[in-house]
Amino acid sequence: FPCLVLVNSPNNPPGNIIAVDILESRLDSAKKAGADHIINSKTKDVVSEIKKLTGGIGADKAIDCSGNPKAQNDALNCVKKQGKAAFMGESKFTQFNPSEQWIRKKLTVIGSWYFPIWEYPEIASLIVNKKLHLDKLVTNVFNLEEAPKAYELFDKYETGIAVFAI
Repeated sequence: FPCLVLVNSPNNPPGNIIAVDILESRLDSAKKAGADHIINSKTKDVVSEIKKLTGGIGADKAIDCSGNPKAQNDALNCVKKQGKAAFMGESKFTQFNPSEQWIRKKLTVIGSWYFPIWEYPEIASLIVNKKLHLDKLVTNVFNLEEAPKAYELFDKYETGIAVFAI
């Protein structure tokens, strides 16, 4: 799934979900799963594109799933004042400027390795309201005999969410 997903409130036009990634296949998956806008961070400046899409305000929330230092900084830099940023991906080293990137913007910054139980109602709401289409999130289905191929594709970042059918 995309490395960075930005969620805007319904009163912050033009859309609700902006997905960012470097792979077109993941961006296509995000679009199929309900993203209103997609941005390829290899070819476009993420922060300026998100500012354009939000009328210069910035996103309400950003979630980085990649652990990529640039994506992590983009997540902080594209969130509006008093917005929220969550980090699920890890990196060995990412340099931030706390004063400029979140203290003066009064951001709420969260780190997580999984979805904690108190976020389940919000996730369930996304599914029920058809904003998160779980059936469209799975990009590849493999049987166990295809495990070497599956891991090769995963290692090359050519899969999104893959499952093994047993």
